Amino acid sequence: MSEVKIVRKPRYDGRIKKRQWEDRRSDKGAGLDPTKSKLIKKETEITGELLEKIKRRKFAVLLGYSGTNYYGMQRNPNTPTIEEELFQSLYKNKYISQENFTQVQTMQFQRAARTDKGVSAARQVVSLKLPENVEVSKINENLPEVIRVFGIKRVTKGFNSKVQCDSRSYIYLLPTVSFIPYEQMMVQKGFRVDEAVLDRMM
Repeated sequence: MSEVKIVRKPRYDGRIKKRQWEDRRSDKGAGLDPTKSKLIKKETEITGELLEKIKRRKFAVLLGYSGTNYYGMQRNPNTPTIEEELFQSLYKNKYISQENFTQVQTMQFQRAARTDKGVSAARQVVSLKLPENVEVSKINENLPEVIRVFGIKRVTKGFNSKVQCDSRSYIYLLPTVSFIPYEQMMVQKGFRVDEAVLDRMM
């Protein structure tokens, strides 16, 4: 007959917990910075460097751009877009991590509206998580002149620029020469549409 071995779990010793709690209190009393203990540190598998996880908050970013040489607002692989330029600038300033750059959903990125190829925006709003020390001037330093960030404002963590946008305004522009009959000969430079055609179009 095989022998049955009974394994007993060690009894809970509250003195150990108390000692650990007292050690933590003595660390604070020794002048150690309590905020340091709150920083989450992790070691990267590639470089082995010790990195501090930066605490990020939700922000709304107001920007404007000329979309003439871009394939729209939304990021698209291997094509120049407004979002790609914005993400590149944020990454260069270390406002977002490599993971945020490759997977934008990790920073809760959202846009209030999308624009198509060649379309510009006088005002556009996006929302995402950024460090509290973010600076508009530093973002603009790494952006093309045709893209500008006008302001950044802290918002609630549940804010979503797409869902909470209450209106969108679009303006469509085209040259008045487009209203001239196809068969009519004209010179485009210096052209002005006459009142009769303008009244008919209105």
